[in-house]
Amino acid sequence: MHPVTVPIALRAGQIDGENTAKGIRVALSDLLIGVTALELGYRIATANMRHFRMLPGLEVEPF
Repeated sequence: MHPVTVPIALRAGQIDGENTAKGIRVALSDLLIGVTALELGYRIATANMRHFRMLPGLEVEPF
């Protein structure tokens, strides 16, 4: 488990704002998981490809 740091919160807010402007909604939990992975340089393995693919720069693999 990794804490939500200020840089993670700011990046999540930026991505959420950009997605909202496009009419795209991503659940807060998925957004924080994805942004945390981005900040730490990780990839995501998930069965929920739809939400995580909406996060720019995040590498997503099917699980």
